[in-house]
Amino acid sequence: MDKIKTSILIASVTLGLSLITPMSNQSTQAATGHKGMPAALRGNWSHPIKKFPKDWSEKGPGSIRLKITKDSFYNMYYSKKGELVDPYFFFAHPRYTKIGKHTYRFLGGHGVSGKSSGFGHNDHLQIVKQGNKIKYKYTWSPKVKYSAWFYKK
Repeated sequence: MDKIKTSILIASVTLGLSLITPMSNQSTQAATGHKGMPAALRGNWSHPIKKFPKDWSEKGPGSIRLKITKDSFYNMYYSKKGELVDPYFFFAHPRYTKIGKHTYRFLGGHGVSGKSSGFGHNDHLQIVKQGNKIKYKYTWSPKVKYSAWFYKK
């Protein structure tokens, strides 16, 4: 009778461990990152500016616009007339980790003036979303501050 009890106990423990082990492995994999940009952040975002930097040829007011697609993050400057002044920053092939309820940390390649270097760079970007607005910062230094709020267009 003791052999039957022991066999049942061993079978129960083995079955229990086999059910628990895959679950713990899946949660570990989820924290390693996801490809692309989250759907919650995708779209066009805008922030008005009163004037461009002094060393730019463009004068007067304009806007900074973010375009976030599944595979990229564009930061572009537009004149008051809606003309593209400079595709300032391009962030490509991102991988992200959700580090808070509304905060995402990204790792990806970058390019300047719309020419992506794509792979080979490990640039860090962090985005916070609150309702219909987002802000971002580059996180390679703790001294870097968040941008102004960008609103969904």
